[in-house]
Amino acid sequence: MKRWSLPLALLGLCATNGWAATHVVEADGSGDFPTIQAAIEASSDGDIIELGPGTYLGAGNRDVDFLDRSLTVRSRSGASSCVVDCEGTAEAPHRGFVIDGPSGKSSTIEGVTIQGGHLSGTSTHGGAILVDGTGNSLSLIDCVLQDNQTTAWGGGIAVVDRASLTADRCELTQNQGGRGGAIAVSNNASAEISGSTIESNTALRGGGAFASTTAELNLLTCLLVGNVANGTGVTDRSGGAVHCSSSTLTIDHCTVVSNQAVGSAGGAVYAQLSTFDISQSTFWANAADAGAGLACALGGTGTVENTILAGGTEGGSVDRGPATVTFTCSDIFGNVGGDWVGGIEEQFAINGNIALDPVFCDPDGGDFGLGEGSPCAAASNPTCGRIGAQDERCQLDPVHEASWGQVKSLFR
Repeated sequence: MKRWSLPLALLGLCATNGWAATHVVEADGSGDFPTIQAAIEASSDGDIIELGPGTYLGAGNRDVDFLDRSLTVRSRSGASSCVVDCEGTAEAPHRGFVIDGPSGKSSTIEGVTIQGGHLSGTSTHGGAILVDGTGNSLSLIDCVLQDNQTTAWGGGIAVVDRASLTADRCELTQNQGGRGGAIAVSNNASAEISGSTIESNTALRGGGAFASTTAELNLLTCLLVGNVANGTGVTDRSGGAVHCSSSTLTIDHCTVVSNQAVGSAGGAVYAQLSTFDISQSTFWANAADAGAGLACALGGTGTVENTILAGGTEGGSVDRGPATVTFTCSDIFGNVGGDWVGGIEEQFAINGNIALDPVFCDPDGGDFGLGEGSPCAAASNPTCGRIGAQDERCQLDPVHEASWGQVKSLFR
């Protein structure tokens, strides 16, 4: 049912004068318009497309183009009950949404699950969402991008050519891409992802995320778990969680767990010719032939502060390569291929750097809080303060049962 009783012509006039109209779309085709695309075509800058619960299928509910307009597409009931299923295949490729156009518009997608995007070809970026072009921006809030894929960049979402993205409290899971299983950011584009989970994505490079060509990628208070870079060539299969090339990367207050670069470098993070800052984060059980936690190549500059790199299951903790990397107040411990190795040996035991068991509450159960008396707890280390992503919150050596759902709740 329409939220306005005015004619559509007047709605457009009202939107121009700062009055946003809300257009309701229902999954069964009822509501103000039969499809999401039809509602967008009748909208003006600032309008809201409200989606009822259900699964949105077929033409007009996939490959949705924002038509160079600043709009909000949001669900009425949250991502768990509002699904855009692209039903893409190799023979019939489809994605969810496209935000592009020449005018530089700012739009929002909130509380929606987008799944089943499938694209192929070298220039078909963004399996679920593409944000493209100077000044175009998207806010992605409380959304789920799952089971999308492309042979190009960004199995879940691609942000390219001076566009920008902010994503908050989202889940990007089980997406596949050529570059960046969950997200790719390229060519002077930028993305800031906060309070989100990037889990079980795969790509040739950057199993979770990929940044290239003067891009900027900021990961804040995120969980990156179980992502895999699995390309067929050595340069392809690097960066299990993140691959950053000729770009700027920030990882802050993140937990980076069980990511893998198959037969290559940078189980968690791979950075080449890039500037990066890793702070107040916890890395655990990542794996690569070289640099289970961090590998660098071809130069670049980085800092690692108040961060734990522990429990790497394959390869040394770090492979610095020719980059300049400064460690401060960091704990590197228990990596099977060595701890303060790979070109950072001389930084051990200076600037607050240590090699001690961080005493996690229950790492096997996914709880990376610090145990009482941990050398990484602020109380034990007043000069540096807390090391790692999470606070001290349990007695020594407890055992807790925890599901990944419970673990993810720690990042909300």
